[in-house]
Amino acid sequence: MRASDLTGVFNCGIIFFVSGKSERDNSLINALIDAYPDARCELNYISDFELLVAVILSAQCTDRRVNLVTRELFEVANAPKKILELGEEALAKIIYPCGFYKVKAANIIDTARVLDENYNGKVPNDFDSLIKLKGVGRKTANVVMGELFNSGGVAVDTHVFRVSRRLGLASGNTVEKVELELAEKFKGLANRQIHHAMIFHGRYCCKSRNPECGRCRVREFCKVVEK
Repeated sequence: MRASDLTGVFNCGIIFFVSGKSERDNSLINALIDAYPDARCELNYISDFELLVAVILSAQCTDRRVNLVTRELFEVANAPKKILELGEEALAKIIYPCGFYKVKAANIIDTARVLDENYNGKVPNDFDSLIKLKGVGRKTANVVMGELFNSGGVAVDTHVFRVSRRLGLASGNTVEKVELELAEKFKGLANRQIHHAMIFHGRYCCKSRNPECGRCRVREFCKVVEK
């Protein structure tokens, strides 16, 4: 998280209400945000490019491990040109702890080259351009769009997928279907805030195994508990 993002950290007591949405959805959304007022991106970054690289590395890897790796990486290469100068082999050695290091290194090198040659070294601020970059899928693009430009759809990771289904915000059985459902459900709302609240809920309470239902602050909305 970069210092400038501190102004975007959620405030308790913010009320979201959008006409056309059910009373249940409005109540659930507000309850989630109220339950996690400090929810935020837990990847450490200073520049737009650093965030993009960190999100690419976070695939199948924890944010904590990514932060340890990028602490070392960004000291020597934190811009497209510097990544290219570092080279794929050296990059792969540094990011090894993140898993799938060969594929990720190749993707980051290719992305750095495209940004350097076509975008003046800057991260594009539109979804369609982002998903054309190697290693950038819909989830990564949505995270970048939300964090850097406060726009885009809903990034569906394992936590958002699980939480949205358990709370009845989505019923799709694939990431793509859930993304479409949430995009429609959250239309007109601050997706970034809801997204982080859902991630925090899945990461720290509504876990895949042994969810901590006893301390869940949105239990009344849970479809699993109802069963």
